[in-house]
Amino acid sequence: MGGEHLIRQYGQFYVIKTPVGIRHTLQRQTNIAWVARDYATVRRYFGKFMLLSEIIFSADSYAIIQKKINPRPLTIDALKTNPKIKEDFLRICRNNKKLIERENVSWDFYGAMGLLRPRARLLSNLVIESNQLKMIDFGIMHLEKQSQYWLIYLITRWAYNRQNRFLKKVLKEII
Repeated sequence: MGGEHLIRQYGQFYVIKTPVGIRHTLQRQTNIAWVARDYATVRRYFGKFMLLSEIIFSADSYAIIQKKINPRPLTIDALKTNPKIKEDFLRICRNNKKLIERENVSWDFYGAMGLLRPRARLLSNLVIESNQLKMIDFGIMHLEKQSQYWLIYLITRWAYNRQNRFLKKVLKEII
C-alpha cells in the first residue's frame, strides 16, 4: 500500500493502484482532474525514469495500471557505490529543480512510506530495477494553495520542506 493508493496484483504482470488517500477523500473531483495532468507533467520532465502507466477514469474515481517490477530500494550506499545510479539520481534532482521553477510543483521523492519513516534513509518512490533508477509513482506536490483543501496544502508544504532537507543531506553525502 502506498500513501495515496491501494496497490494490488492485476493479472500476472501488472499492478493496479486505486486512490484511498486524504487527497482523494477530501477533494475527489480535483484529484481526479489532476491525475492525467500530473502524469503528463512528470513524463515531460522525467520520461525515461518513469514506469509507463495506463490511467482509467470512471465518474468518481480512477485506476492506474503499471507493469509489475521486482526492484531494490534506493539507498545512500547505492548512490555512493554505483556511478550510473548516482548520475541518474543527480539528473532527476536537476529535472525536479526545473519542474519547481517552471511549474511550481515538485515530484514526490519520498512517497508516504518514506515521509513517515525518514530514518530509513531511502526515498520510497525511487527504486533500482535492472541497474536503472525507476520512479514508481508520478505523484507531485502542488506548492501553491490553488484549489487545494487547506489541510492538504499544509501537509504538502510540510512534506515538501522535509523532503528538501533530506535531499540536501543526501546530496551533501554523495557529492
